[in-house]
Amino acid sequence: MGSLSTRGSERIPVLIVDGQNNHDWISTTDSLHATLQATGRFDLEVETAPQNQSIKGIRAPKADAPQYLKDFHQDFRSVQKTADEKNKRANDEAWKNWNPFKGPHQAVVLNYNGREWALDKWFIGI
Repeated sequence: MGSLSTRGSERIPVLIVDGQNNHDWISTTDSLHATLQATGRFDLEVETAPQNQSIKGIRAPKADAPQYLKDFHQDFRSVQKTADEKNKRANDEAWKNWNPFKGPHQAVVLNYNGREWALDKWFIGI
């Protein structure tokens, strides 16, 4: 385990990784960023994990609903399925290319507890 170097007024480069968690990660990242920034001792960068895109569904009409509502629901579900498939492909590509560890950071703050990414491929040679 290394130590952080702080030579005189040199600012420490810090990476905050967020994008998914079981709490309000957006507000938490904002708070972490503001707190660290207020000290004047850190250069901060935030990397947000790729986000899942999807069209929210609508509830199916009841059995006794008019046929035009049932038809509309079927049409909507067809559009939703096509969009979800397209978004899944785009999201998979974004995950494949996502590398939060690009810079020369001396510290990493993980405000992230979601999908795992290929850490091994980013830490080779460190």
